[in-house]
Amino acid sequence: MELKSARALKDELLDQFRSEESAIPRIGRRVSAMAAHPLNLPIAMFPDTGGVGIGVAVLGAKQYGVAVRLQRKAPETQQLASLIHKKASGESDIRFIGRVKAQGTATPLQPGASIGHQLVTAGSLGAFVELADETGVYILSNNHVLAACDRGSPGDPILHPGPIDATNAAPATPIGTLSKVEKLRSRRASANVMDAAVCRLNDDVPFDPPQPNLTGVREPMGDMLVAKDGRTTGRTTGVVTAIDMDDIWIDYGDETGFLRFDGQIEVEGTGASPFSQGGDSGSLVWHPGSEGAIGLLFAGSDEGGTNGAGLTYVNPLKPVLIQLRAKLS
Repeated sequence: MELKSARALKDELLDQFRSEESAIPRIGRRVSAMAAHPLNLPIAMFPDTGGVGIGVAVLGAKQYGVAVRLQRKAPETQQLASLIHKKASGESDIRFIGRVKAQGTATPLQPGASIGHQLVTAGSLGAFVELADETGVYILSNNHVLAACDRGSPGDPILHPGPIDATNAAPATPIGTLSKVEKLRSRRASANVMDAAVCRLNDDVPFDPPQPNLTGVREPMGDMLVAKDGRTTGRTTGVVTAIDMDDIWIDYGDETGFLRFDGQIEVEGTGASPFSQGGDSGSLVWHPGSEGAIGLLFAGSDEGGTNGAGLTYVNPLKPVLIQLRAKLS
């Protein structure tokens, strides 16, 4: 049929079915964020046509019909779709699409997701951890990602995605609150050994366990193959090129300046690509062979290494977990 006819038929069908609410049961199911089980409440799970979307279908070049989208499988919706198909003289496109969800933090959080304090651009979710004597799930990342180099305070909201990655379709949404922070040492005589912090994940935020399933913590060794999931470069692989690196000066920008780190792990990317880039800070680094985690990625250079793509620096994980009284979930 012509476009004008398809639109007119669609409007006619909507007016008819909206005036016949009794034909579709309006007892819906709402899931409460704080409830362990769905609550059956007298609300409309789907408005008006009871989970049957109606529109104009494109059937071919200048050929149109009625689009029928079923959001729940039930005798009532199947019957309604059949009636629409008959009324459209067969010129319809009927599909089951299930529940349609708003995008954003409904997608389960995973390691490598973009996160950050409101005062930073964005970093990476490193791992899900548990804290001793505390309930709930926590996110492990860097101080400079979660606490903006000590400018943040416990209780501050942590956002996903990080502020720089926010869009109208996926705004920066609070997913947790800053909990514990290992303060950065700025005095020249004091060396840092970690750039780490944790935030408590809000109870209603869905998350996926780490992939791969980590078996614990491993000591880094030279030539060890490692991998990470990061906000910017995704999953990359590298090789440990040095351990126990002391006197590494890290540029944290104008507000914080240069800070000295001791006891760090150095990683070079395999192939021609770097192991990490800006925004990958906070990523957990692990050994693919044993699935044992070795460290927390926090810094990198633009030059150096056999491939010239730069080197990455990683906090050994064991001291981080001990200091924060945490263990991998």
